[in-house]
Amino acid sequence: MLRTIERITALGDTVSPRETIVGPSPNRDTSASTDDFLPLLRIAGEVEGPADIEIRGRLGEGGLGRVDLATQSVFGRDVAVKRVRRDHLGDAAAGALVREARTTGALDHPNIVPAYALGLTSEGPMLVMKRVQGVPWSTLIHDPEHPAWEGHVGDPLGRHLEILMQISNAVEFAHRRGVIHRDLKPENVMVGDLGEVYLLDWGLAIHLQEACDESPAGTPAYMAPESLTGAVSTRTDVYLLGGLLHELITGLPPHPGNSLQEVLLSVLEGQPYRYDASVPPELAALCARAMEHEPDARFQSALAFRLALGAFVEHRGSLDLSREGERNLEALTGLLADPERGDEARGLFAATDFAFRQALRVWPENQQARVGLQSCLEGMIAFEVKLKNAPGARALLGRLPAPRPHLEAQVQALQRALAAEAAAKAKLDWLGHEVDPRVSSNSRVGLALSFYAVVGLLFATLDSLRFALSAELLSAAFALTIVSYAFTLYILRSSLLNTQMNRRMHTSVGAALIWGALSTLLGGVAGLSIDVVVLFWLAGFGLCHVIIAIWMEPQIAGIAAMLILALFSTPILICAFWPGHAMSAMALASLSAIPTVFVRAWLRRRYRTGFV
Repeated sequence: MLRTIERITALGDTVSPRETIVGPSPNRDTSASTDDFLPLLRIAGEVEGPADIEIRGRLGEGGLGRVDLATQSVFGRDVAVKRVRRDHLGDAAAGALVREARTTGALDHPNIVPAYALGLTSEGPMLVMKRVQGVPWSTLIHDPEHPAWEGHVGDPLGRHLEILMQISNAVEFAHRRGVIHRDLKPENVMVGDLGEVYLLDWGLAIHLQEACDESPAGTPAYMAPESLTGAVSTRTDVYLLGGLLHELITGLPPHPGNSLQEVLLSVLEGQPYRYDASVPPELAALCARAMEHEPDARFQSALAFRLALGAFVEHRGSLDLSREGERNLEALTGLLADPERGDEARGLFAATDFAFRQALRVWPENQQARVGLQSCLEGMIAFEVKLKNAPGARALLGRLPAPRPHLEAQVQALQRALAAEAAAKAKLDWLGHEVDPRVSSNSRVGLALSFYAVVGLLFATLDSLRFALSAELLSAAFALTIVSYAFTLYILRSSLLNTQMNRRMHTSVGAALIWGALSTLLGGVAGLSIDVVVLFWLAGFGLCHVIIAIWMEPQIAGIAAMLILALFSTPILICAFWPGHAMSAMALASLSAIPTVFVRAWLRRRYRTGFV
């Protein structure tokens, strides 16, 4: 192998690494004369009379040949004609041109320039081809601002991949005709003004039966390793197609270098290339496979390579969405570290989740999107657990592409903890409700006003009628009041007996009424005067009201107690110092309680006790 490098280096001392090395092939017969089998082509200016070709100007010049712009007289159309350069005239160069012409003429494919004619002129063989007006692909690759890009819809990479797929079709067609190109590079591809793509320069092409040729041939910067020995195959062209893709995504040929020997050593070593993170992983893997050092590890054909490219093009939308999702995910990760930015994090999560899910909808096998979606959901679930949002975490848990038992355990633990907290809070709320004096306070006020009004008016009426109050009558009044009070509580039990506080208060009032009935009966049995009996009852009933006020109205207990004492003090004094007016005392005690109820209600709102 070192001898091969030395031989190539010796042959190419004055050849730059990007130029073509052409080695003579022992299997080619380039010494035979072409005069015996090629028709004559008459060039205007070189023959008298009608001419087949009229040369109009130079289009380009290569290592062995030159290409001129001409007119094909019989059709009156512009053509390109290729001839051997004057400084390379000879049977070898002429044979190579004829060989190229025959190869090209046999490959009738839309992406291969058609050969119109092959004949002899005074300077040797001439190949007449379709004139392709356009730009070399190499120019478009390295000049994104070239005017040829005007009017192109879509990104440049997409257009380049379309060109490469067409070149792959041409190569596959040639392989099926038994031809290997061996010199695929951007300079040998022409992109027409209307988007046509042509694979040019079949001068190094060989037939499969010549694939054991030992002569190295190709362009060093793009060469496959086996090209140095000449043991090429169709997979050599697959390597070169990979080299074209490599230049598309890196901007450099596969084997750049400052000297021919450096380039050829790179070809021999065939070290895998590490592509930048900006290159889509699928495209990088595709390129790496096409350029495997061992031919058997490459794509089995140019068609397989083209199909892989087509699949990538189809997946590009999905991959673009994946990259958008990954950018969002990076920003989301920062937000998830700050619990105070929950709303912002949820908004960005929705966008990230949508990008990954859309990518998977377009291409379900997009592992990049699947991994991103998994990471996105896992991070958000952990965030919702941190914020104690169990329903949100549970909903996200069901959307994970792959289950995560540790996250499931965290969500379950959170749900149990929140359930325990809810139960404890419910119990506290229940206890608070049970002892909250504000519950049904309006009903209590209404009952008190009704009670005081009815009793007060009753005793006032009886007093005005000079009705004599006796222990028996007072006992009956108490009994009737107790029955009425109990009936009212039963009817309004849903609002008057709905809490522990209300039940205790009404129990206390009922006990005071029962005390009044019993004290009246006992006083009568003991022979006490009605004034004394009423005096003791008023004192006991007033004390009961003071206790209830202190219990239920702690913030205004002092003022409430003073009002109650003021209310009951006058009737008590009447009973004590004005005998015979117990009925008036009872009426006064009941009726004067009505404004007291309003005053206490106002005080409760004033001091915001809430006990209305």
